Amino acid sequence: MNLPITPQQLPSGFCPTTYQEMWNAYAAAGFVVLPDSVSQIVWQASKPTDSTVTWGQLDTLGRPVRIYRFAQGSWLSYNTTQPGLTMWWFAALPDFTQFDGGDANPLSDISGPMWQQAKDSNGNVIAAKFPIPAGTLPSTTVLALGDTGGEEKHTLTAKESFPHTHILLTVDNVTAPGGGTPTNIGPNDNIAAMAFGGASSNNSYSLQKGTTLPPTLGQTASALGDTSVTPNVASPANNMPPYVVGFLLQRSSRLFFAIN
Repeated sequence: MNLPITPQQLPSGFCPTTYQEMWNAYAAAGFVVLPDSVSQIVWQASKPTDSTVTWGQLDTLGRPVRIYRFAQGSWLSYNTTQPGLTMWWFAALPDFTQFDGGDANPLSDISGPMWQQAKDSNGNVIAAKFPIPAGTLPSTTVLALGDTGGEEKHTLTAKESFPHTHILLTVDNVTAPGGGTPTNIGPNDNIAAMAFGGASSNNSYSLQKGTTLPPTLGQTASALGDTSVTPNVASPANNMPPYVVGFLLQRSSRLFFAIN
């Protein structure tokens, strides 16, 4: 674009002695008017009445906010934050119809909310879940965009329980020292101190699965045991690490701040 230089009157009696002095005088006496539609920025808090100018918006303290141009019936300023960008928000959810230049109109390039509660690639709001980047786990399991998994509580299987054993003892026809009537073995009885004998005693014992102490005659008594025994794993345990709760906010597809 060619912009004309508007000359001014040189001082009366002007007689330069060098070319530089002459050029300095010419430059000082001329000026160029830049059209408002090209580059003039009007800095003020309220929108200009002249829609051909560039508006530099100021806040109430005179600080610059954004630079707007008039188009599509509104003063527009491009939001340089990429749509889809997601950030943590550790406060109450904002009113998206007002937050960061948003409004309650239908979503478009120049209207609607500027932010929303974050959604995954399937369009579901991300809530009460830990985000994890896509990739391959050490187990070679591939995590692809949109996958979900994990559990809040986990019930252990027999294979996941800690190593331990169960020894289950059956004693038949136990008699007191010197013989006598067979008696029950209680949890505090010293089996080693008892005599195994008498006409009716078979003096036998075996290791097998069974019930808990105390036994009665002919029943089984349990102690620490056999790894083949399934442990009590019916109650699920907490499976979550320490956490703090917030929200994920995500840039909507709106592109421009707009002031009508």
